[in-house]
Amino acid sequence: MNIKRIKAPTFRVGRNILNEYELYQLLVDIASGIIALDKKLKIKDVLTGEVAYVDQKSNLSHPLSSMQILSNMKFDRLRKANNLP
Repeated sequence: MNIKRIKAPTFRVGRNILNEYELYQLLVDIASGIIALDKKLKIKDVLTGEVAYVDQKSNLSHPLSSMQILSNMKFDRLRKANNLP
């Protein structure tokens, strides 16, 4: 079987390297108040070097192109699973 290997997007958040699912969970935790931010949090795409910032309401300063692999539908499911609007 010849399975094509892909380079999955990873993101540097502080000292941590997160995959896309972990990053979305972090955003859900920030939006739900589980994680409180006192300042904007820097998110850097390890592959492209693109940088965005997330605020206390879990809003990104701009969308990271690598984050579009996980569809909005899956993000909506994460929000619903965590009882978020």
